[in-house]
Amino acid sequence: MKITELDAQQLGRVLIQTSMIAIHQGDKNLQETILELDSFFKNAKEWEFAKDLFTCRTDEIADKWYGGKGDIIGFYFQEK
Repeated sequence: MKITELDAQQLGRVLIQTSMIAIHQGDKNLQETILELDSFFKNAKEWEFAKDLFTCRTDEIADKWYGGKGDIIGFYFQEK
């Protein structure tokens, strides 16, 4: 599962910074901001997940990041 490769703190920073940039730029939604910033962060897995979160369908996210819908529940309940 690609989701386990993400750094939670870095993902949090990406989401917080994106929302601050959106407010500063006067964007109507985060999807708009993410699409504008995409070229700056192409190599960061956390950025890719944030972008997918706001631009992909739920089933696409499940397949790409969790290995399919069946694995999501197992991931949610797995011990840390």
